[in-house]
Amino acid sequence: MAVEEENEDEGQGGTVRAVVRAIDILKSFEGSNGALSVAEIQKRVPLSRPTLYRLIDTLISTGMLFSEGEPQRLRLGRTAARLGQMWAGQFAIEAYAKPILDRLRDETGESCGLFKIQNDRQYCILESRSLHPLSMTRGFGELMDGFHGASGKAILAWLPLEEAQRISVESSPKGSRPITRKELQAIRDAGFAQSQGAVFKGAASVAAPVFDVEKRIYGSLAIFGPAARLSDGMLAKATQLVVASAQELSAQLGAVVTP
Repeated sequence: MAVEEENEDEGQGGTVRAVVRAIDILKSFEGSNGALSVAEIQKRVPLSRPTLYRLIDTLISTGMLFSEGEPQRLRLGRTAARLGQMWAGQFAIEAYAKPILDRLRDETGESCGLFKIQNDRQYCILESRSLHPLSMTRGFGELMDGFHGASGKAILAWLPLEEAQRISVESSPKGSRPITRKELQAIRDAGFAQSQGAVFKGAASVAAPVFDVEKRIYGSLAIFGPAARLSDGMLAKATQLVVASAQELSAQLGAVVTP
């Protein structure tokens, strides 16, 4: 059996060799039906013993692997399990939310997105983009607007006020004003949040909260587009539709909530 040494930080195509090998170790558990010894892992991932032990120790320290017994046997750890659950959850939420977002996009003509709060940060996890030649998109991943858009305010308003204030202060971009308690309470009383030019000049947005099975705030559903189109009667219609859609998605997630 050829044993590969870890002499370089970089692999082919600009990859980090140690990260690739660590992933190979995790993938070696596919079809194992349980624990593996270091020798069994080495048969599947041909590395030198020192390199293999170094990577295994790192994976154990991060919770990706769990070590037990004497002689040592290894299993996938809790962190790996949580990542698997998150991966599965992404597909579940997409199955529930995508038809709702697509329908909302078709009814309003504007881009729609599903936003989630995690670790005091806001992420866009799903989007149905407007078919208009001139349209807006937030893009997938973390948003850097400090919850100042409608989607962020619709999330913060249903958190405990102290927590919402802390997140607003900590996440607000330099030079911007944190969202006040009065603003958050007004949004909660209304059942939705609206914004005009809060994130992009000339843009408008309306969002409503989405709740999980335990009736905790999961995130928000939002419509966003040019303010010239989302104005007056169209904004009122969009608000009604986004509130109803957010309540529908909350019900799909197991939480029947009247904000």
